[in-house]
Amino acid sequence: MAIAITKCLIDRGLDKVFIVTVDNASSNDTTVKELSKQFSKWGTNFMDVACILKMLVDSDDTDLSCMAEKMKAKFEKYSFQIEYVAFVLLSMYGEEKGGKMRYDLKLYAANPPVRANVLHLSPEYSIPISESGKSILLPYFGKAICFQNSSMYHFSMFHASNHIFTVPAKETEIEVEASAIKIVAETIYPLNIVLDRVILNSTGVLLGCWQVVSGTDPVTIRTKLKTAIPRTPEKQLVRTKVSVLQIFHELVNRVNNQIRGMKATVSELWYVEEYDMLALAFNGKTKIADFIFDVQTLNSFYSSSQASRQFYQVQNNF
Repeated sequence: MAIAITKCLIDRGLDKVFIVTVDNASSNDTTVKELSKQFSKWGTNFMDVACILKMLVDSDDTDLSCMAEKMKAKFEKYSFQIEYVAFVLLSMYGEEKGGKMRYDLKLYAANPPVRANVLHLSPEYSIPISESGKSILLPYFGKAICFQNSSMYHFSMFHASNHIFTVPAKETEIEVEASAIKIVAETIYPLNIVLDRVILNSTGVLLGCWQVVSGTDPVTIRTKLKTAIPRTPEKQLVRTKVSVLQIFHELVNRVNNQIRGMKATVSELWYVEEYDMLALAFNGKTKIADFIFDVQTLNSFYSSSQASRQFYQVQNNF
């Protein structure tokens, strides 16, 4: 392959190569290695992206170093997105063949398991949302688009450990965490929410943005969880910024026209151990402790005439 590529370059008089892009097929390792020998003869230094970024970060040029540092951070961020590859295999080849490929390639394990605290959106509300999205998007994208398990729709609140910033825990420590989360759940008022709009972010994820009409402020819930959990990750994986991809405006608007204004009530806090990457979303291996908000709290909440009607925004992806 390397000989054929070199011949094509020579035939076209191309002896100055800026970049070579290949997929992750193992045969490409040999091809790239052999190409690098030819490029060296042409006076071209062959380096991978990670090496180039490291070199630029160490540059004496402050501006260049600062720019490279930001690029390196983004490179490292998206190098962790291999869990999406695992799901695509399942989507393309089915549960049996795709699952075998996923396990053979070791694309499945979250080690240590992710420990997440999420507010669960009942299938009573999530299934109509999922069906609406599928009816509009599937005719255009087919298997190229991935849908989460609608029975597992959720709002991420706080991680005790995530797949990037891990906080390993023994079984006894996990039990302590679960007990602490249960106590937090007993202090939470159910959230009455309204779907404000659906947006598509820059990574291609469709997000539902909800307004909290009444109930416990999600910021307060996160604060309670952070206080209750003894050890927490260095950083939380909570999206704070989104940007819409212009090309999909029309389709996203059609989804919005169908489901905007939908009302829902959230009254369950889940403490989830995810043993597979994106297990909660894509039917991986999980262990879920389901804490339904206390019945007395519910009755007190609904009978109280002092409940405030402040508006907050929370997001879930589907």
